[in-house]
Amino acid sequence: MRRQSYHAVLLMQEPSFSWITGGGSDPVERTNEAGRAFGNVLVTPERAYLLANNIEMPRIAAEEIPAGIFEQLPYSWIDETPELVVRRVVGSKPFASDTRIEGAIYEKERLSALRMPLLPVEIERFRDLCVDTAMAMSAAISSVEPGMTETRIASRAGYELLSRGTFPTLILVGTDERIFRYRHPIPTEKRLDSYCMVVVCAQRQGLVSSMTRLVHFGPLPSEIADKYGAVQRVDVALAAATRSGAALSEVFEAARRAYRAEGFPEEERRHFQGGTCGYYSREQDLTPDSSYEVHETEVFAHNPSITGVKIEDTMLLENGTCSVLTCVPDWPAEEVSFEGLTLSRPGILVR
Repeated sequence: MRRQSYHAVLLMQEPSFSWITGGGSDPVERTNEAGRAFGNVLVTPERAYLLANNIEMPRIAAEEIPAGIFEQLPYSWIDETPELVVRRVVGSKPFASDTRIEGAIYEKERLSALRMPLLPVEIERFRDLCVDTAMAMSAAISSVEPGMTETRIASRAGYELLSRGTFPTLILVGTDERIFRYRHPIPTEKRLDSYCMVVVCAQRQGLVSSMTRLVHFGPLPSEIADKYGAVQRVDVALAAATRSGAALSEVFEAARRAYRAEGFPEEERRHFQGGTCGYYSREQDLTPDSSYEVHETEVFAHNPSITGVKIEDTMLLENGTCSVLTCVPDWPAEEVSFEGLTLSRPGILVR
């Protein structure tokens, strides 16, 4: 605010709310306009205010914010708006917001940058979230059997996530030929024959984890096994390139080189490659033109894929090395090395 001469900042997006409240969660309805939370936070040099309509204020104040920090500014849902309340506080002075609203200067990009790198308390919340995400994935896949529909498999994954206090922001399930045909297989009524991919993103206290696992019933075909070994090595090459100070464009180039070295050029063009994680599933996308620099204590989830296979875990960069946060105990795994980095990477579960 000092640097830009703003009198206040209004935070209206769900990720912003979770960040500024230290883990509050206020989606209520996840398809509302522009991702806006029902509770908003106004920060001035003197105070932090919670803005919410008369319907939501009692719940948000009691359950989603720490006590004694935010001054409450309730308003009537039927004839007032957050913008009117803000103007009562700041008058005609300039203020910024993470949302395009009348009278505010749009500063979503600079405000989002303040969320990184993550604080130690956020890292601990991330660790807990990833443990529960991994446990949910393990439980869901253990219940998968041939003949089940993709939607039933997805419902099992959703149940396992929700029962652990996490919200499934994304569930993809592909079976058999659909894994080869689509990078984002939305669950359908197709029944599983022998090969299944489950992808989840899970949210708690604003933070979002990501992971993918594959299961095959019966002997694993050599085509799938060979491709999966290659994508494991691409994955570790990506992790090795993800170092403090490296631009994401450099990390992307490492992926491009790794695909070529494995004999699968151009695969990086066929699917997103991942990026940094936080209050979005990807705060910064891994792209060939991204100048964003990686930080220590930053979480990321790269998701390299080769047609028919994919690998993905949520990882933490700390003290110069990467550690996997979404480990599934007793899952088949292999030690994979690249340029001095060795990581245990999940295999395909064969049942």
